[in-house]
Amino acid sequence: MYSTLNGYHRSGSAFPMKSPSERLSGTGAISVGALDLHEMPGHLIRRLQQIAVSIWLDETADCDVRPVQFAAMAAIRAFPGNDQMDLSRIIGFDRSTIQDVVIRLEKRGFIERRTDPSDKRRRILFITDAGNAMMDRMDVPNLAAQGRILEPLTDEEREVFMALLTRLVQVNNRFSRAPFQAQNEAAE
Repeated sequence: MYSTLNGYHRSGSAFPMKSPSERLSGTGAISVGALDLHEMPGHLIRRLQQIAVSIWLDETADCDVRPVQFAAMAAIRAFPGNDQMDLSRIIGFDRSTIQDVVIRLEKRGFIERRTDPSDKRRRILFITDAGNAMMDRMDVPNLAAQGRILEPLTDEEREVFMALLTRLVQVNNRFSRAPFQAQNEAAE
């Protein structure tokens, strides 16, 4: 069913793909070299991200909070007193745009920035009562969105998918323009 394309990546790792004879003609396939666009993991991951965001925004529509804002509030709530640089590393978000996220959350009264008593140049982040209330309010719709994203899979497939997805993110984290760092690493 699948052949292996050796040397697909310069590291020599193998990539499974269908042979041209196994592809169905007339299905709207978009060939890109030896692969169909819809067989490329990067393309499928990007599409799944678009789908996941759409589902999440649908489920959380009444809250008017974007996914990265939710992630930022969750990190600030879990690790109060970090600065924006730490926040960007904790959630794996680009440092150049995290400031906009922080400003929007602060304007909405969900977080506050305070001067660090030990370094007057540094602004540290804390979630407010309004931010805590919003996070509590979003708990059920957030869980509903996660369930909808994985709904097509059986319980066993969900476990396998999440294990593989987690492994791919962890192993490839170093290639990210905004690599994730655990909170204890970000504070160093």
